[in-house]
Amino acid sequence: MKKRINKTLAFLLLLVTMGCLFSVPVSALAAEDVIQFQSTSNQDGKFIMPVRIGVSGTVAAKLIDSNNTVIDSFQTLSVSFGTVITYSRSFAGTKTGVYYLDVHFTYPTGEEGFTRRLKINHTAPSAKLTFTETYQTYTDSGDAKQAFKFDYFNAKGKKISFQIYDQYGNLIAKNGLVAKNVNGKCFYNWSYYPSAGGLMVESGVYILKYWVEGQPPKQMNFEVNLAEG
Repeated sequence: MKKRINKTLAFLLLLVTMGCLFSVPVSALAAEDVIQFQSTSNQDGKFIMPVRIGVSGTVAAKLIDSNNTVIDSFQTLSVSFGTVITYSRSFAGTKTGVYYLDVHFTYPTGEEGFTRRLKINHTAPSAKLTFTETYQTYTDSGDAKQAFKFDYFNAKGKKISFQIYDQYGNLIAKNGLVAKNVNGKCFYNWSYYPSAGGLMVESGVYILKYWVEGQPPKQMNFEVNLAEG
């Protein structure tokens, strides 16, 4: 009988101890207990930011820059103990700099919770402009023109410039555009007339200089044949 009572008391003591372990007072929790940042990674062109939440509640998050300007907000979620929220964002076209993921937790009772900040050091990949091909074509009215095709990368918002020189180094024509996308294709059509006005150029070898903002110019020679024009 005595052994049975001792076993019962031991079992009750175990239940009380376990209850203490799983009912940690709110006041005893720290921000690191509630909002736990996991290892970040890059996947399929996106920056992955997983966050584990240590207790049940509501979680809101936003991405801000070094000037505390919000550049992205994420959906507010109600989560349970142990939930891992995987925040992700493409940084393509985003300027080099320091960014922060601010995660705010609120208890179900509405009691003020915690905010933690994840620092993100982002280095934007260099812009690139690649020549594809050039050829002579004609407008609908029959006027000849030289068409140039290019591919650009990591260039959203950057200016792309074109300059044409004669074989003596004299600037003949120039033009430019601003890239609308991160990656894409662009075209430059030259009518064989100087940008400043005047007569059509003669057949011969010319030089095209081309570059994307922030990168040094590249150049190539091309031949103009207006004999059939």
